[in-house]
Amino acid sequence: MNLTEQAIADAAFITSNGNDFGVECVFVSPLSVTATVNVLHTKHNTGYDADTGERINTKIASIAVSEVVLNAANYPTRDGTGECTLKNHRVSLADSTGIVKEYKVSENYPDEKLGLIVLILIDFE
Repeated sequence: MNLTEQAIADAAFITSNGNDFGVECVFVSPLSVTATVNVLHTKHNTGYDADTGERINTKIASIAVSEVVLNAANYPTRDGTGECTLKNHRVSLADSTGIVKEYKVSENYPDEKLGLIVLILIDFE
């Protein structure tokens, strides 16, 4: 195993290890494909107003998930052109208090080297 392969494996292990940082997350695609995998989840209430640059109290939620882990669960991560397309997928997971919240993916940022995808989440309505 070369260094890049080891880094990909490490990223998958760190984000999906349910004994440490990984939390269970249910993914649902727009075509109703589902998968349950562990992810690294963050949620806080500090953001910035784009117009003024002032700090504001707003919910910011995101997850980091290994593409290797999603692929192993047979979950679609790419479109026909090979681009990572998880926008508008739904995810549900519990926060640190145990409350399960449902979100919609508003942005996806794939790291094509490590196979790690960061998803910015908004409340699902």
